Amino acid sequence: MKINDKYLEAAQVVLATNAGGLIENGKVPSVYNGYVSAFGGSMVQPGLYATVISYYTDAKKAKIADLIFEIYKIENSTTAGQISQFLEFIEPNRRNRQVRNNIAQSVIALKLVLRTFNFDNENEE
Repeated sequence: MKINDKYLEAAQVVLATNAGGLIENGKVPSVYNGYVSAFGGSMVQPGLYATVISYYTDAKKAKIADLIFEIYKIENSTTAGQISQFLEFIEPNRRNRQVRNNIAQSVIALKLVLRTFNFDNENEE
């Protein structure tokens, strides 16, 4: 899947405003890189809906899910409408192939943009 440039721009906007509070002292805790990578793989196995539900069971993973949805909403405001919660949006759209592909684009964009920051391995739990 080729990443669409508009998703990269959206991810840059989201991270430039430090949405989700991911960036600390100009660095991103390295655990978030793994969470983003795992999100994409998890979409394939248990599915998008199950992945989103599982990410909201952990506060750190929920930050990633929220960022993914923010990126998605920037580029797909017509399909996301006024819905502010990822779970509320994804439940009725879980079988929609276009939504799934656009979420995947958002995940890839977030992963690529996160890698432009230095990772902080020191403050890991």
